[in-house]
Amino acid sequence: MTREARTREYIAVLERGGLSAARTLLKRGVDPSLVLLVTLEYGPAELVLQILKKGAKVNGGKGDGLALLTANQAVLERKKKMKLLLDAGANVNATVEAGKRTLLTHAVLNQDDSLARFLVEQGAAVNRRDAAGSTPLGLAAQTGQKALADYLRQAGATP
Repeated sequence: MTREARTREYIAVLERGGLSAARTLLKRGVDPSLVLLVTLEYGPAELVLQILKKGAKVNGGKGDGLALLTANQAVLERKKKMKLLLDAGANVNATVEAGKRTLLTHAVLNQDDSLARFLVEQGAAVNRRDAAGSTPLGLAAQTGQKALADYLRQAGATP
């Protein structure tokens, strides 16, 4: 079975069984990093912490950790889960190979002011340029996010 097929299977198991299903997967010896990735999307923050304690790697195969940080789309617990990952050593300034964009850049592009501010508070590099030479400040200004652009300037961002 491919990793993708196993991931789909684990998602189905977690959707049906929630927390107890995730614990069962871990007891069966399923890679904690895979369970973590699925749990970021479907599980509670408390389970994320348990999985981290089981040894899940927060910096992915290429050492960038961005896949785990961007996998989580749950609005209510997103910051709490991201904080757990960052506290466990995930790189807040990780980039995706294509475009060399950081999570802060993605937050700005998605006009997610709250997430962008959170990432800056966690130490995100406010002047990191992507492959096109754009900075988070430049992108905020280009997309009309005046309040965020002002915040980024106060945090030390330059054009």
